[in-house]
Amino acid sequence: MNVKETIYRLLSDFYAGKCDAKVFCDQFCELYYYEESGYRFFSDKERATLDDLASVVERYSTSSEDLKKFPNTYFDDVAVRCKVSEVWDKLNKNGVL
Repeated sequence: MNVKETIYRLLSDFYAGKCDAKVFCDQFCELYYYEESGYRFFSDKERATLDDLASVVERYSTSSEDLKKFPNTYFDDVAVRCKVSEVWDKLNKNGVL
């Protein structure tokens, strides 16, 4: 599987509840930012959608203190799941998934 397929599989697994938010966020960032994968393997539309997801995923936190002190800076499981659902719908609508 190439990086693009791996990212889409990860997105699908998280959407289906097969992994938790921490695992998803860690793996997504590792894959998407590795050697600028996001810029090499995806179309402009895909990249814009995944960049939007990345802006939430890269600021995922399990710390209630971070979430309270810095609202709209860090995101919790619910915010990640909502963003993934939004991205999933958008990619499906565009015939990517």
